[in-house]
Amino acid sequence: MMVALSLVASSKVSAVEPARSQIVFSGVTLDLGGKTIVDDLSITVRPGEFLCIIGASGCGKTTALRLAAGLYQPTSGSVAFDGQPMHAPRRD
Repeated sequence: MMVALSLVASSKVSAVEPARSQIVFSGVTLDLGGKTIVDDLSITVRPGEFLCIIGASGCGKTTALRLAAGLYQPTSGSVAFDGQPMHAPRRD
């Protein structure tokens, strides 16, 4: 059974501020133990946006956060923070 991961975002970014990306998932897929945990996730989060990750137990919410933190590396696709690839956890 496939369960959807839902992402809800809202923003109050100033029209003067350029639309730069803070976190970008580009076609991210993660396979662990022969099982696809996250499949083709693409999302852009800009500074000032509020993001909620909601979904059923086991649908990949925590895994998506671990990918964003650089704790997991995607099987395919890429994750970037401030335009830099996330290959490992950052101290900033």
